[in-house]
Amino acid sequence: MSRKEKSVAFLLAAAALLPHPLQGQEGKALSSRRDAQDAIVFSGTTSTSGWRTDITVGNPTQSQIYIILSYDPNSSPCNPLLGCPAGVRFANPPPNGSGTEEAPGANGPISTTYATGPTSILSTVSARITRTDRPEIGVDIPAVRLSSILAANPKQLLFAGARQGTAGRSNLVLTNVRTIPELRGAHDIDVRIDAFAADGTFVGSLDETLIAGQTLFIGQVLSQMGVSELPTGTLRVTVVSGDGVLWGVLYSVDAAGSISATVGANL
Repeated sequence: MSRKEKSVAFLLAAAALLPHPLQGQEGKALSSRRDAQDAIVFSGTTSTSGWRTDITVGNPTQSQIYIILSYDPNSSPCNPLLGCPAGVRFANPPPNGSGTEEAPGANGPISTTYATGPTSILSTVSARITRTDRPEIGVDIPAVRLSSILAANPKQLLFAGARQGTAGRSNLVLTNVRTIPELRGAHDIDVRIDAFAADGTFVGSLDETLIAGQTLFIGQVLSQMGVSELPTGTLRVTVVSGDGVLWGVLYSVDAAGSISATVGANL
């Protein structure tokens, strides 16, 4: 056996000793992805243009755990020793410890990251966007369980506090969320985005289409509607047609540079 073949054999042997990424807390294989797994949905993750997203996972158990970080919760398990495909990473915090991984960025500059793992572990997962040159500037991404979004299947999202002009700006992230297991066939959705001033006056609208699994980033969303100045307002996003599942987060920057994140529904 050549040196190269021996090295490959050693890696394979070592990999076989690791718990499978889809094992439960006590090392027992999960019955199925659908029955035993869920995902935390983080809409608006990014790792470009001077920004990065870090995902932190705590391990409340006495055992080794794996959380899959990917833009698709159905990504095939891979072994960390042998490498993972683009867009898939692992968080592997030690027992009673925690670990932080940069979010994978293989599905566009602004994406949705799914942290997939045993249901009982996911309450420990969080994510934060920060500026790479000034880490003190950032915002926590709202963490919402995929199962909660799918159960609610919201047909309308409402975002208060949208702004444009001297008061700051608001960027809208909309996601046509993926499912576990992934549904077959086209599940696109058409949405209408309506904007209102604080007194309820209609000020503009946009029509958009999200294909299955797509994350849509609309920078300075009010400006794209032709609104140049609005200290505070409301965005209403309505599913017009299609049977995909809508989710979204509004990221607003105030005049001082502070960032806030608002979900479109409390699930």
